Amino acid sequence: MQANRRWLHFLVTGLVLTALVNVGWITELLGSSSQKSGTWLSTLMGPVGAVIGNSIAVVLILWGLLGLLSHKDPDRALASKLRRRKDYRGAAQLYLKAGDTVKALKLFKKAEDWEGAAQAATQLERFQTAAECLRKAGGRHLNEASRLYHRSGDAVTARTCLRELGTWLEAQGHFDEAIEVWLRNSDAKRAAHTARHSLDKGRLRSGHGAFRSAVRAARQAGDHTLLARLYELENAWAPAAREWQAGGESAKAAAAFSRAGMLTEAAAAEMAAGNTETSARLRLNHLRDLYAQLGSQGSLTAIGTESGTRLSDEAAAETQSLLPLLESLGMLPEMIELLRATGQVEEAVIRLEASGQPGSAAELAREAQRWDLAAPILEKMERWGEAGDVYELDGKLEHAAACAERAGEDEKALNLYRSLGQTANAARCLARLGALQDALRTLHGEKMLDDAYDILCSNPGPLPDIPDVILDLATHRKDAGKPEEGIACLQRAVLGIALQPGRLKTAVILAQELFELGDIESSRVQLNRVLSHDYSYQPAQDLKAKLDAHSTGGIDLSATRPTLPSGEPGTPSLSTGPLRYEIRHELGRGGMGVVYLARDTRLDRDVAIKVLRTTSKEEAAKLELEAKASATLNHPSIVTVYDFEAGFDGYFIAMELVRGQPLGKLTKTAPERIRSQLRLLLIKLASALSYAHNHHVIHRDLKPANILLTDDGNIKVLDFGIAARLDSEEGVATGVCGTPFYMAPEQIRGEPPTPASDIYSLGATAYHLATGQPPFTTGNVIEAHLEHDPPDPREIAPHIPPDIAAAILRCLEKNPRDRFPSCAELARSLETKV
Repeated sequence: MQANRRWLHFLVTGLVLTALVNVGWITELLGSSSQKSGTWLSTLMGPVGAVIGNSIAVVLILWGLLGLLSHKDPDRALASKLRRRKDYRGAAQLYLKAGDTVKALKLFKKAEDWEGAAQAATQLERFQTAAECLRKAGGRHLNEASRLYHRSGDAVTARTCLRELGTWLEAQGHFDEAIEVWLRNSDAKRAAHTARHSLDKGRLRSGHGAFRSAVRAARQAGDHTLLARLYELENAWAPAAREWQAGGESAKAAAAFSRAGMLTEAAAAEMAAGNTETSARLRLNHLRDLYAQLGSQGSLTAIGTESGTRLSDEAAAETQSLLPLLESLGMLPEMIELLRATGQVEEAVIRLEASGQPGSAAELAREAQRWDLAAPILEKMERWGEAGDVYELDGKLEHAAACAERAGEDEKALNLYRSLGQTANAARCLARLGALQDALRTLHGEKMLDDAYDILCSNPGPLPDIPDVILDLATHRKDAGKPEEGIACLQRAVLGIALQPGRLKTAVILAQELFELGDIESSRVQLNRVLSHDYSYQPAQDLKAKLDAHSTGGIDLSATRPTLPSGEPGTPSLSTGPLRYEIRHELGRGGMGVVYLARDTRLDRDVAIKVLRTTSKEEAAKLELEAKASATLNHPSIVTVYDFEAGFDGYFIAMELVRGQPLGKLTKTAPERIRSQLRLLLIKLASALSYAHNHHVIHRDLKPANILLTDDGNIKVLDFGIAARLDSEEGVATGVCGTPFYMAPEQIRGEPPTPASDIYSLGATAYHLATGQPPFTTGNVIEAHLEHDPPDPREIAPHIPPDIAAAILRCLEKNPRDRFPSCAELARSLETKV
């Protein structure tokens, strides 16, 4: 507005001046003049003055009009102003807007705004100038610059612009665009270089816009390595492998061929790379595929179809070619696999055994059901139980029985020997199973008295129930010219055994034989036993008359004592034990030996006598130490141990006679009885174990079978510290002992047992009592105790109180530190709910 006023002032001033200069003639024209004023005006308005005044007025009017008219375009005005201030870019933009393109171009160049200059030059159709400006602008403008140079006919500069654009794009990290630019510029090598760089940076992906361009660049540049890598991005393994191969990368080609499933080509590539062993493995994989196809097309092969025949021939040829290679490379497992696949099991077994892998050889033979190959190998390895099983499958029952016997599987060996009609061997197994009297009775029935005598000499224990057998056996030994052996046989049926009417004859004959051999004193001792039982027994009276007139003598009566491993005779029959304890009848049998009801003649009470199966002095010494430790325990829930002695042609333990039933049996026959008093039973068990632990005695084999429930409702724990010793094998450093269903993990690992081990066994026992089964009953029980958590007992028996279930699971923790710290603490936790 101020500018408009300024120009208006010029216009008004010019108009006023015009009026003043011309006022005279205007006045005359109007007819109103005066003398005075006319003189002044005339003087003032002379011709010269009028011309000058009007000229000035015209200039002022024109200047004012021109100023007003020119001020109607504000952009130009502002552009001029900006130009004066040296804002060339702003001025150029305004001039361009006002349509003054030439002036705008000049100002854009002056401002070095090359993009604007190019725009102005393009409007003026000066394409060469526009291209030059865009090239100076650089960056992405180089693309348009190249196009304009081409349009203007300058192809060389156009290519230069593309090179500059490609370099700039690479520097900015726009590799995908750079690849396209290099390809447009016909520079495939540079495009491939950029593609590789992009690939290394992880910028190139399958399906990416520039991926196809990268592939095209690699092809045009002949870059096999890059092309292989690009194919791998697409999982196109076969073409990738061929490109690796073309690029001399055999190992990578082999890997790609393998991924493509082209094992033959992969093997060839590995061989070319010098990886002979890997090549052989690939060929073996190819063979596996061939045999798999043959298996799936078995019916086709059988009828001789072209497909089946071709596969069969290919597999056979490859097998024959590959076997020598595997052997030369020492690739035994692979060679064995191939031999097995081709049905050459025997050759595979022979090679495995020759290489010092008899276990693998036996396993292979078993898997192939070649029992004839597996059994001898297992026998050589002294894996008697497995060898026996395999011999049985092979129909060689005699070998099977012998191996089962060596494995200690006497019951199985017994059945096999019986099926073979081998009475002597069957009797030997019976004796080891604790049925010595049954064994002797069987052999007696078959008139095999020599075998019966051998078994009698090899097994300890009294023989109270087969007097007729013993009499015949004694007569047989006497007839063989060995009366001492006959007497020893009679002693086994008499000494330490309570006399009954059916046993008197044997006792009198023993006294008679002793008399005939001159041992008058021993004869009189036995005769007095008979007379004290039945003074009216006539054979005894007849013998007494003969004894009164003779003197005594001495003989060796050790003939039927079990032979120790060293070959020395065992404990004398006339030991303190048999004289003090009289066997009445058998109560039961177990893993440790045979239990008899006996009479303690010294203290006049009934006891339980457990005649142990061992005859080893070393084992007996260990058992004696354990028995002494157990004898220190005096608790209402622990069976009291009275004595440990040599006797009954072996070793025996005398202990408290308990009338009751094992909990293991009651869980099957009377589960409700167990369930109704479960809490009380567990408290008593925990209390008994706590007492033993406080006296430094660990049970080590707690289980339901070792716990008796008495007729009055109390419990009695058996075999403290003894069963574990007997169940362990002499010479085993780990000392693993116990029953697998109830063993603590640390016991399984062979670590020394601790009170925590008993707590775990108590938990497993409680689990059995509560649910009717141990914590783990199927599969690999040992592994389960080591690694798996037991199922919640309430899932099996929902009636179990929650606190008892929680206590059981705490006892069964794998880490001893996570169990109850003591049995006393366990008992207290259960008592809180009583």
